[in-house]
Amino acid sequence: MNDITKKPRYRVTAGRALSQEQAIDMRGKLFYQQLLRQDTDEILKKAGISRYALKTLLTDPDIDQAVDRRTEELTSSLYTLMPSEGAVAEFVYGQLDLHLEAILQGSIDSKLYGYDVAEMVWGKDDKGRNAVAKMASKPIAWFEPKANGDLLWFPNDGSQSVTISNQKDYPFRYLFQQHKPTYLEPKGKSLLSRVYWLHYFKTNG
Repeated sequence: MNDITKKPRYRVTAGRALSQEQAIDMRGKLFYQQLLRQDTDEILKKAGISRYALKTLLTDPDIDQAVDRRTEELTSSLYTLMPSEGAVAEFVYGQLDLHLEAILQGSIDSKLYGYDVAEMVWGKDDKGRNAVAKMASKPIAWFEPKANGDLLWFPNDGSQSVTISNQKDYPFRYLFQQHKPTYLEPKGKSLLSRVYWLHYFKTNG
């Protein structure tokens, strides 16, 4: 596996994705690593579940409908760049046309789970300019925001975590969104955790 700490720009210029570095092996090393990481959310700590496991709440028809409605409202909203004319604005509009859905989905997910990390893979556009070719959110279980502002990435081989926010090309490789983070809760406020017990008692009587 490539050491992304030694070649921080390699996968950006080569167009490789983090998923190529983070394929989860069958030995479950990532699972055991998660056991050593305690969430800062008091509700999740009392429930004994991980933040990533909150995705199961989306199987509830009422919760799923509310999330879908908010997503539709957000994606249908209009936006304007200032200034809205010129070569730069035209380029940014073009990039947003390609990746706005991924950006907005990451924004929704950051509110649902507290944070979201999307990886950007770079390439060339039809005019030969450097541009984002692909953007996709990665599992939040791969990452951990810290109180000092650092963002850690946990390799699946059980090795020490990597502070990717210290890498030189971090602003160009990742879109990191958080919802109301604090020093005591750097992972952000998760809206799904706030309805966890309501969902639990609804489904378990």
